[in-house]
Amino acid sequence: MALALVIFLPLLGALLPALNRNATTRVLALLAALPVSISFLILLYWAPAIMDGHTLVRELSWAPSLGLSFALRLDG
Repeated sequence: MALALVIFLPLLGALLPALNRNATTRVLALLAALPVSISFLILLYWAPAIMDGHTLVRELSWAPSLGLSFALRLDG
């Protein structure tokens, strides 16, 4: 599931400033940067394994009757 977070956290970072219109510019910048930074830290955590040649795979069955699935892969 953390592999999906790497994709969706930056999207959350784009939405947070729009939801807090009364905040100062500095607070909005921090709200936008925080999810992206967390996503970057997750990637840094996985970097040694990826550089060693491992592939991270996450697959979820989306519509099994049609043979469709949602798959994420991270490799070097």
